[in-house]
Amino acid sequence: MLLQPKTPGSRAMWNDLWFACRAFRRQPAITAVIVLTLALGIGANTALFSVVNAVLLRDLPYPDPGQLYMMWTVTADGLPTGQVTPREARPLYDRDDHPTVEATAIAWDQEAQIVGADGRAHLTTRYGVTDRFFEVFKPRMKLGRGFERGETPGVVVISYSTWRDLFGSDPNIIGRTVQLDPIPCRVVGVAPEGFEFPESAGYWYLMQLQTNFDAIRGYEAYLRLHPNRSREQLQADLDALSRDLGPDPATGRPVKLVAQPLLEHVVGDMGATVTILFAATSLLLLIACINVTNLLLARVTTRARELAVREAVGAGRWQIVRQMLTETLVLAAVGGVLGLGLAAAGIQLFPWLVPMDLPRIDTIALDRTVLLFTAASTMLVGLLAALAPVIRLARSDVRSLINESGRGVPTGGGRTRLFSALVVAEVALAVLLVIGGGLLVRSYANLTSTDPGFNPDRVLTFSMNVPGRLDFEVVDAGEGRPPVRRASYRPVANFFRELSERVKGLPGVEAVATTSSLPLKRIQYDASPAFHIVGSGALTPENALVAVSRSVSPEFFPAMQIRLLAGRNFERSDGRGAPGVAIVNEAFVRRFFPGQDPLGQRIRYSQGVASLNQLFERTAQEFEIVGVVDNVKYTSLAEPAPPSIYLSSEQWIYRRLTVVVRAALENPESLVPAIRREIESMDPMLTADFALYTPMVRASTARERLGMTLLVSFGIMSLALAAVGIYGLMSYSVAQRRGEIAVRSALGATAGQVLALVLKRGIALALAGIILGGVSAVALRRIVASQLYEVSPLDPAVFASTPLLLLAVAVLATLVPASRARRIDPADMLRIVE
Repeated sequence: MLLQPKTPGSRAMWNDLWFACRAFRRQPAITAVIVLTLALGIGANTALFSVVNAVLLRDLPYPDPGQLYMMWTVTADGLPTGQVTPREARPLYDRDDHPTVEATAIAWDQEAQIVGADGRAHLTTRYGVTDRFFEVFKPRMKLGRGFERGETPGVVVISYSTWRDLFGSDPNIIGRTVQLDPIPCRVVGVAPEGFEFPESAGYWYLMQLQTNFDAIRGYEAYLRLHPNRSREQLQADLDALSRDLGPDPATGRPVKLVAQPLLEHVVGDMGATVTILFAATSLLLLIACINVTNLLLARVTTRARELAVREAVGAGRWQIVRQMLTETLVLAAVGGVLGLGLAAAGIQLFPWLVPMDLPRIDTIALDRTVLLFTAASTMLVGLLAALAPVIRLARSDVRSLINESGRGVPTGGGRTRLFSALVVAEVALAVLLVIGGGLLVRSYANLTSTDPGFNPDRVLTFSMNVPGRLDFEVVDAGEGRPPVRRASYRPVANFFRELSERVKGLPGVEAVATTSSLPLKRIQYDASPAFHIVGSGALTPENALVAVSRSVSPEFFPAMQIRLLAGRNFERSDGRGAPGVAIVNEAFVRRFFPGQDPLGQRIRYSQGVASLNQLFERTAQEFEIVGVVDNVKYTSLAEPAPPSIYLSSEQWIYRRLTVVVRAALENPESLVPAIRREIESMDPMLTADFALYTPMVRASTARERLGMTLLVSFGIMSLALAAVGIYGLMSYSVAQRRGEIAVRSALGATAGQVLALVLKRGIALALAGIILGGVSAVALRRIVASQLYEVSPLDPAVFASTPLLLLAVAVLATLVPASRARRIDPADMLRIVE
C-alpha cells in the first residue's frame, strides 16, 4: 500500500473504511438509494441556505454595517407613509455634534441619462445625494474620492459599471466633465465594484437641499450611528424630533420618525418568504434522514450473518458498532458531496427562478459559510441516521438478528414499532409540505386570476427623461411664505404631446397615452397631498383627507382599457386655462362618498402643495369630479387599490412621464424601431427604455411564483420519499411475517385476504401520519398565513385533498410488497420454519 497507517487508531480507521467499501460493493442498490436520498435532501437544503446566508445572515459590505440605519415615517396610528421630507431630515443633517448620529445622508432617485464615451445618451438610475453620503457608507473608492463637506454642486461620482461600460474603464476619468441630463458635471470619483447603493445606481451627483423642497415626501435618509450607540437611543432621539417638528405641512397630520436597521430595510418582506422556504427544505432533509434510518435498520438485519461471523472470530461489540457508524458517515459524506454539486447547479438556475428584485441576489454563492453549513449538516444527518441502527446493534444479540433475517419469524415487536414510528413521522412531515405547497398553489391561482383593472395585452411602454426642456418662473408659495423660483414643465408636456401624436400616426398603433405612474411597475412616482371636500368647511388637520394623486393624459383610460363606471373621460378642452377636473376610482367613492353620487363634487388641495411643484406643475387648486373609473392595482396584485384621484396631464404636469402604446398588432415589439426613429427625429440625444406590459405583470408575481414552485417541488419530493419509506417498511414487514402469512394461507386465507392484510397495514401507517401531519399543519397555520392571498390557511380543499393524495401514494407503495406476500408458498415457508 502507498499509505501505511502507523498508529493503532489509524489502522482501525483504515480497516473500517476498507470493510465499508466492501459492504457497499456487495449491496450496490441499497447503497445507491441511500446516497441519492441524502444528496437530494442535502442539496436542496444547501441551495436554500445559500439564499438565507446571502439575504439574511451576511453583513452589508460596508464598514461597521451594524451602525447603518434608514429613517422613514409612519402616521400617528402606525401606518407607514414611506420616505421622508427634507424638513424631517434636516435637523439631523445640519447638526455635526449629534450625540447619537455620526453622519446623515439624504438621497433622491430618478431615471436619468448620461452621455458615454461614444457620444450617445444612455438610460440609468441617478441619485442626488448630499455631501455626506459616502461618509455614511465609507466605500473604498476605485478611483478618486467621494464628496467633501460643503462642496459646491456640479460634481459627480460614477459607479464601477458605468465607468466600465460607458467609459471603457478610462483610468484618466477623474477630473473629466460628463453630460448628465444634460448638465455638465465633473467626475471626482469612481465607486468600487459592487457598490450601487441604494439600488442599481449609475451615478451619484451632489445636490443641495433647498427650503422650497421641504414638503416633498420622496427622499431617503441614511444614518450612521456613533460607536456604542443603540437603536433604542436613536429611536428616543427621533421621537423627540417628531414632537418638535409637529404636523406635516402637506397633510396637516402628525407623523412619527422611525429608525430601521439598514439590513432589515434591504431584506424587506422577502425575509419571511426565504425563512419559510428554508424551513421547508429542512423538513425535506429530515424526511430523507428518516428514510435513510429505516434503510439502515433493514440493512442491519440483512447483514446479520456477516456480523455474527465477525463477532465469532473475535470482533467486539464496540468494533461492530464503530464499523456501522463509519459506513453511515461515509455514505453521508458521499451524499453531501453529491448534494453540494446539486446545490451548485441549483444556484446557477437561480437567475431564472428567483425574482430579480430579491435583495442581494448577486451575492448568492457557495462561500465558506455555506460549505461549513453543508459539512455540519452532513455530519449531523449521518449521526442521526446512524443513531437507531447503532443503538439496536449495541442492545441486540446478533443471534436474534440471524433469526429475524433467516427464519422469517418476527422476533422483535419493539423493532417493528420503531420502523413504523419512523414511517409515520415521515408521512406527517410530507403532509406538512404538501399542505404548504397546496395552499401556495391556491394562493397563486387566486392572485393571477385577480383582475388588475386594466388589460396588459398588446401594450408597449417606454419611459424617458426629457432634460433641458424647462422654463423657470417665480410663483407664490402660499401661506404667507416668500415667492419661490420653480421649474415650469409646460415644455415637457408639449414634448410628450407631440411625441404621442407622432407615435399614434404609426401603422399598427391603436392608442397612445402618457401617465405619471404605471400600474404594477416596481417604482411608482405618485403624490399624496392633503385635500378636503369643498363644502365640508375650511381645510384643517382634523378634516384633511389623503388619496393618491396621478397625472394621466385623456387617452390613458381607453389605451389601458380601464372601465369608466360613471361620468366622462378627460377631454382636450380640459386644458391649462380651463376649470380643474378630476376622475376618481371606485375605492375613492366608497371611502369618501358612501351611498352618494360623487359627480359634481369638488375637491380642493392644500396650499402646501405649492411647495411640491418641484415634482409637478399644478394649474388649478380646485377640481370637480367628472368621472369614476374601476379600481386599478398599482402596487401589487395582492394589495387593494387605494383611493385614487386622476388629474389631467394638462392641468397636473409631471416631469416624469411614461408612454403607453396599445398596438393593433400581436407583436407590439415590432413597433420599437419606428418609435425610436420618431424620438431621434425630435431629439437625437434622447433614448428610451422599452418594455412589454404582459411580462411586467408576470414579474409582479415573481416572489409568489418562486415560493409556490419551490414548495410544490419539495412536496413532490417528500411524497416520493414517503413512498420509498412505506415501500421499504412493508417489504421488511412481509419478509419478517412470511411464516405467519404461510400459516394463514395454510389455514385457508385467500390471496385476496393476504393482499388486504398487507394493504391495511400500509394504509393504517399512512392514516396515522396524515392525522399527525394534519394536526401539526393546523397548529402551524399562522406561519404560512402571511404568504397567502384570499385563501385560508385552513383551506378545506387543500386539507381534504392532501389525505387522499397521501393515501393513494401509500396504496401504490404497498401494492408491490402486498403482491409479493400473496405469492408466498405455504409449503415452502413451513418447511423453513421447521
